[in-house]
Amino acid sequence: MCFRSRIAQIKTPGKCTAVALFLLGMICVSQTISPAGEGNLFCYKIGFLAPWLTVYSDEANRFWTFDLLFGGNSGVHINIAGLLFYCLLVLVAGIVVQLLWNRIFAGSSEKQEKGHKVQINGS
Repeated sequence: MCFRSRIAQIKTPGKCTAVALFLLGMICVSQTISPAGEGNLFCYKIGFLAPWLTVYSDEANRFWTFDLLFGGNSGVHINIAGLLFYCLLVLVAGIVVQLLWNRIFAGSSEKQEKGHKVQINGS
């Protein structure tokens, strides 16, 4: 029962946080690896804390994910384990934000309800 009540409490703030973190982690390139030796292939890693997407490009100084994906790339590699870890990390962050939200605002609404009950009984 307690587990179901916790799941029922998951509402908007946690979901918004999870979606925002996922998108923010995808927007910018987290790591650029320059070519070594005679090659000219740049390696761009995407994903905050757990790089899960690697894009190979011939051009230097590209810092936006969508520019890399839709123009002038030489290859794309998706690390499934990194993607799953990244999704899990984002979901945990969303749940923590939601639990904090519920604790802060549920406590203030309970105090207001108790105050109304005392005023009604006292009159």
